[in-house]
Amino acid sequence: MAVGQGGPYQINNYAVDMVAGSMAPAGHSLINYIAIQKNIGYTMSTASNQFSQPTPQSFNNKYYGPMLPAFFHYNDMVALNVTGKGPDGWSTPWEPEYDETLANFVNLPNSFLDIILNVAYNQGFYGGLVTQYSMKGRRQHHRQ
Repeated sequence: MAVGQGGPYQINNYAVDMVAGSMAPAGHSLINYIAIQKNIGYTMSTASNQFSQPTPQSFNNKYYGPMLPAFFHYNDMVALNVTGKGPDGWSTPWEPEYDETLANFVNLPNSFLDIILNVAYNQGFYGGLVTQYSMKGRRQHHRQ
């Protein structure tokens, strides 16, 4: 993998804070998680420069690599939750349906939280599908 690539699991960036949306780590970048820090090989103190560094070889490791999407998608879930609450005045199209859907996932057959998280990553939070799937999850619960 070259500079800027994310490996076979589409980890586009491990230094950017996915909730704050900044290069300065504010608690929600992959390098915040102790379970994966050593294998990444970079530190919090150099986080703002890591986006231009070669992707760590460990991302290609068949035992370590699959852990990364789990942490990345956890960050997506936190970001949807935090930004959707609007602590900084954000107005998001997926609320309040997203929170209502999360509360109902326990009762929904074939829960699709993994689909929402994949859409959040691949299309982006504001791409439209996060809102659409959140509304679908809310409607399915109301039909029961």
